[in-house]
Parts: sequence; C-alpha cells; structure tokens
Amino acid sequence: MEQVNKATCLRVYIDENAYIGSLPIYEAIVVHLKRHGLHGATVFRGVSSFGHLYQTEGNNIHGNWLKADLPILIETIGTAEKIQAVIPDIIKMMHNRGLVTRMEVDVLHQGKPSPISENASSPS
Repeated sequence: MEQVNKATCLRVYIDENAYIGSLPIYEAIVVHLKRHGLHGATVFRGVSSFGHLYQTEGNNIHGNWLKADLPILIETIGTAEKIQAVIPDIIKMMHNRGLVTRMEVDVLHQGKPSPISENASSPS
C-alpha cells in the first residue's frame, strides 16, 4: 500500500511585467519562499491568459504567439504552517494584482535529493 502524505499547495498567478522596484515579483516571491524554509518552488510561464481585470495581448506571427506580458504561475508545496506563514507577505508583494490560491494535496511520491555531481539523466 502506498504512503500518502498530506501537504498544502500554494499557487500565485501574476503577470510577468509586475515588478517590485527592479525585481520581477515572481523572483521576489521565490526568494521569499526559500528564505522561509520551503524546499522548492516552480515558476511556469504561460502562453496566454485572461482574467476579470485584464487580458494578455499578442501577435500571431508564423504560428507563434509573441506576448509582451505573459502570465506567470508560481507553485510550491509544503506544510500547512509554512504555507500559511508566507501568504500575508506574498499578498502584500502583489499590490492588488494577480491571484493567490491554497489547497490541500496528497503527496504520493517525493524523490530524494541527489548530489549535484550525480548525472540526473542516468537511472540509479
């Protein structure tokens, strides 16, 4: 029988042209998550989006969408306590933009960290 661990997933949706000073908000959020002990975060860059406040615009040139302001999704998974602790600061960073969601997830598998010198493409 598989072991299932409960965790909390935090998702932050923002546009890539949102900045705090000279730093993109998505980078500031990732740094904040790391400083608060979360073990990882992933930043996804979307190709298009729309929402109740805005819609990204783009030009279709040779079948490729070129966007000036692409949607960004930041996702991290951690304990409920660690996730809850970072939410107020993240919301302040957002300056009334974007969307922040939280949900409980089941962690079905979590790999072990490997040494940097190990070849990640070869199975062990």
